[in-house]
Amino acid sequence: MAPYEALYGRRCRSPVCWFEVGETTLIGPDSVLYAMEKVQLIRDRLKKTQSRQKSYAASVVPLESVTVKDSLSYEDVAVEILDRQDKRMRNKEIASAKILWRSQSVEGATWEAEYAIKDKYRYLFSSDSTSA
Repeated sequence: MAPYEALYGRRCRSPVCWFEVGETTLIGPDSVLYAMEKVQLIRDRLKKTQSRQKSYAASVVPLESVTVKDSLSYEDVAVEILDRQDKRMRNKEIASAKILWRSQSVEGATWEAEYAIKDKYRYLFSSDSTSA
């Protein structure tokens, strides 16, 4: 008695053996071509996904540009203001600035409230006040 039959009390019907005797048909060239196209489509999608994962790995910050404190934390420093915009609420306007951080690429820049950035990183705004 086969191990599967001993455990479950019936014969194993794997996907290879799901058809009954006499139900089989020969595979034609059209179905083989169709299957090959589907396999190629799956391979292309896997290749795209793997290349995307590699690009994420390539954006890792070099260790030399980050100084780690004794508490195993680090302070990210603002490098440049990339863009500004004013958001209009009902009763007030909020000035925002897109900040490029030292440990991030341009894609990693974040929108921050301008008043909060002015307090901490005054040097980013000093060149703007002299030109205005």
